[in-house]
Amino acid sequence: MRRCAKLIVALAAVWLWALPSLASAEAVVGKVTQASGKAEVERGNTSLPAAAAMPIELHDQLKTATPGQITLEMLDKSVLTVNESSLLAIDESLVGGAATTNVNLLSGSVHSLVSAVARAAAPTFKVTTPNAIAGVRGTDFVCRYNSGTARAGFPNCFEFTDCATTTGTVVVTNNPPRPGVEVKVGPGMKTTVACLAAPLAATAGALGVLSATTTSGGGALMGPAAIVGAGLGVGGVVAGTTVGVITTTGGGTSGGTTVSPSR
Repeated sequence: MRRCAKLIVALAAVWLWALPSLASAEAVVGKVTQASGKAEVERGNTSLPAAAAMPIELHDQLKTATPGQITLEMLDKSVLTVNESSLLAIDESLVGGAATTNVNLLSGSVHSLVSAVARAAAPTFKVTTPNAIAGVRGTDFVCRYNSGTARAGFPNCFEFTDCATTTGTVVVTNNPPRPGVEVKVGPGMKTTVACLAAPLAATAGALGVLSATTTSGGGALMGPAAIVGAGLGVGGVVAGTTVGVITTTGGGTSGGTTVSPSR
């Protein structure tokens, strides 16, 4: 009897010891397929260098500096590319049992190539930023979040989310959502959410890399994600991560705009 009790205690100890490993295995949502430059995975209180074939778990944060990039392949075959100077958290995953896959873009930009599995139903894949939500009904899109930098044409606002779609449709709304307020961004279109304002109407264009610049009229320094509203109305030109460099040649919203070739 005493020997049996000892055996039960021993088995219980082994089970408890194994639980963290089992939980960790169940939480794996994908893997790193490529990492370059300054790229880390933050897991709890630990920072790990990002490397190819590294498993990514639910609630991990993918962090890059300049230069730096991480490409993540989710288990549903969706591919996320975290660009330089960015921070992305994996908040929810269909693979982990959630009703949606939700990634939280805390800074910088992410390019998402969403698989057929993840877009099979009404938006099950979302990119969330502090002031916007992009629900995916498409396959290929980019979102960027920037705070602390002013943009011409948006007085007293220092928080922006920009989204552009290459293929399919992305539905953009505020965070938290406002009933009846959403913008559908189709192929070749883009939108911006400025602070708590409703998303701007979608306009033709792609997200591009914007070099830091000042207006010739002595305006404020525009950071990497700035929008230059020059000659294009309140919507301005959305800057992002993939196509061209946009600079302004005039002060405020009345000057010209120059777009350099893609790089």
